[in-house]
Amino acid sequence: MSDLPPYLSLSERIWYYAFRILCGAIFFFLVFPLVVIIPLSFNAVPFFTFTKEMLAFDPAGYSLKWYEDFFT
Repeated sequence: MSDLPPYLSLSERIWYYAFRILCGAIFFFLVFPLVVIIPLSFNAVPFFTFTKEMLAFDPAGYSLKWYEDFFT
């Protein structure tokens, strides 16, 4: 258990855990798209998908062409 003070009521204990779950859900909602988009930004093909080469970690499946396009 956590180190909650013993004088907290049941509703305060429920709120403590509900708040932690809510914060975790918001964090997941904000971070998970980045976990998907960042690897896809190195894709070598002109469409936005995970290719067989990318899933096998083959260097031919990765490219910096989208970054080159953006910065030039």
